[in-house]
Amino acid sequence: MVINDATYLLDESLLALKKIHDIESLKESNEWSNLGDEERQMKEDALLEAKRSVRNWLILGRDTLDLFTYLTADAPEPFYEPFSFSFINDGLLPPVAPDLFGVMPEFFLENSLDFIVFLLKNNPVILLESRLDLPEQLLVFICSTHYFNNKFLAAKIVEVLFMVCPAILPAAYQFHLSVINSPLATDRLFPSLVKFYADVESTGASTEFYDKFNIRRSIQVIFRSLWESTIYRSNITSYARECSPDFIRFVNMVINDATYLLDESLLALKKIHDIESLKESNEWSNLGDEERQMKEDALLEAKRSVRNWLILGRDTLDLFTYLTADAPEPFYEP
Repeated sequence: MVINDATYLLDESLLALKKIHDIESLKESNEWSNLGDEERQMKEDALLEAKRSVRNWLILGRDTLDLFTYLTADAPEPFYEPFSFSFINDGLLPPVAPDLFGVMPEFFLENSLDFIVFLLKNNPVILLESRLDLPEQLLVFICSTHYFNNKFLAAKIVEVLFMVCPAILPAAYQFHLSVINSPLATDRLFPSLVKFYADVESTGASTEFYDKFNIRRSIQVIFRSLWESTIYRSNITSYARECSPDFIRFVNMVINDATYLLDESLLALKKIHDIESLKESNEWSNLGDEERQMKEDALLEAKRSVRNWLILGRDTLDLFTYLTADAPEPFYEP
């Protein structure tokens, strides 16, 4: 019950913090001035209520976690075993998740990761200067994504490492080094991410086709940060030249993604060109209001899409370029 209470209170705190963030962002945008007086007042009331709620939830959560800490301080090992990493022997992870680790509720880890992401986005100093064992825990989860049946949960773990990459959050440089300098990382991090890159081809969600590109882009940023390290560059090159089945599958995904993203970018650019040319022609004035609005909406959507496709395509081609430069062998495989 104590664990369930702590999880619930954390979940409610996250929801209230998100509501505060959303409303305050809205107030700073141009959209705020377009709202009516009544709707603005409703948002203000909701903001005040969320601030009151989050204070209460955090106080209750603090007290509950204090109780949890007190109870587990001298508890026998099985009480806290699912949340520890004593199953690591000489830096090696077991191929199958230990039974006690497997009993950890999925939502417990998911809520914790959501809270970590929230802190990294809004106040990273709190996180980066606190738990000294967090880099190790994060690394263990990343190198054992096969422990999770839920690929979106594994993707949240990848997202945390993505967010502490120096290119994304320069303040996290030392934290990032703590993760990648671990012996477990140098041995398992790149192969684990290579496998997960291919595994997210199918997530089981209705939006899986588009979700995979966002997840893979996070992995590409992590790969680029690893590539800057001489040790990792050597390890990555050696691993690539082995032409393992996992890496060959990964290479095929990179090639397929690059082709698809280039095709989609060209199609979106063509649509933008066609609509803009139409707007400059006499034919535009002959269209009805509804049809012109449809064309305008299609133009905005094409502009949004092409930006996303080009960003994803650029990072995919960048990955393709530096891998083929130093390790071309896998790309010769049929």
